[in-house]
Amino acid sequence: IKKYIMTNRPFRIVWLQQVWPKWQIVIPKEAREILELETWTELSVILKDNKHIWIVKNTNLSNFLNCMMNIKWHAEMFKIVWVVQVWPKWQIWIPKEARDSLSLFPWTDIATILISKDGMNVMWLIRNNDLQDFFNHVKQLTKDMENLTNNNL
Repeated sequence: IKKYIMTNRPFRIVWLQQVWPKWQIVIPKEAREILELETWTELSVILKDNKHIWIVKNTNLSNFLNCMMNIKWHAEMFKIVWVVQVWPKWQIWIPKEARDSLSLFPWTDIATILISKDGMNVMWLIRNNDLQDFFNHVKQLTKDMENLTNNNL
């Protein structure tokens, strides 16, 4: 796993890794600590635009969904695919619908990005060749979240 530390918030760290033959990825140690994961923790796998997979701890799911529903251009563009558990070797399994929509195959290069903003921690999986689109997307998302926060004050 290659690791890159991002200087711009809300990005914390980007890990570049590969999908294993049994459709698993390893959750990096720093992500496990920030997300406060333990073995058998349940995570929701959310499919976004057939290009992104969001992974959210189930106990944070309602806060995450409320946030996304308040950003109008996100409200109809995602769906929950599956609930997975963190296995004892810190792996998670990527559900078939999610891996099919991203055209993932064993040994596909993916980026695992940890986003943390206002107590909202999300792991974002994306194919390495879609990273530029991802950063443009999250730049807009960050602006929308800031506007939402400012409007609620």
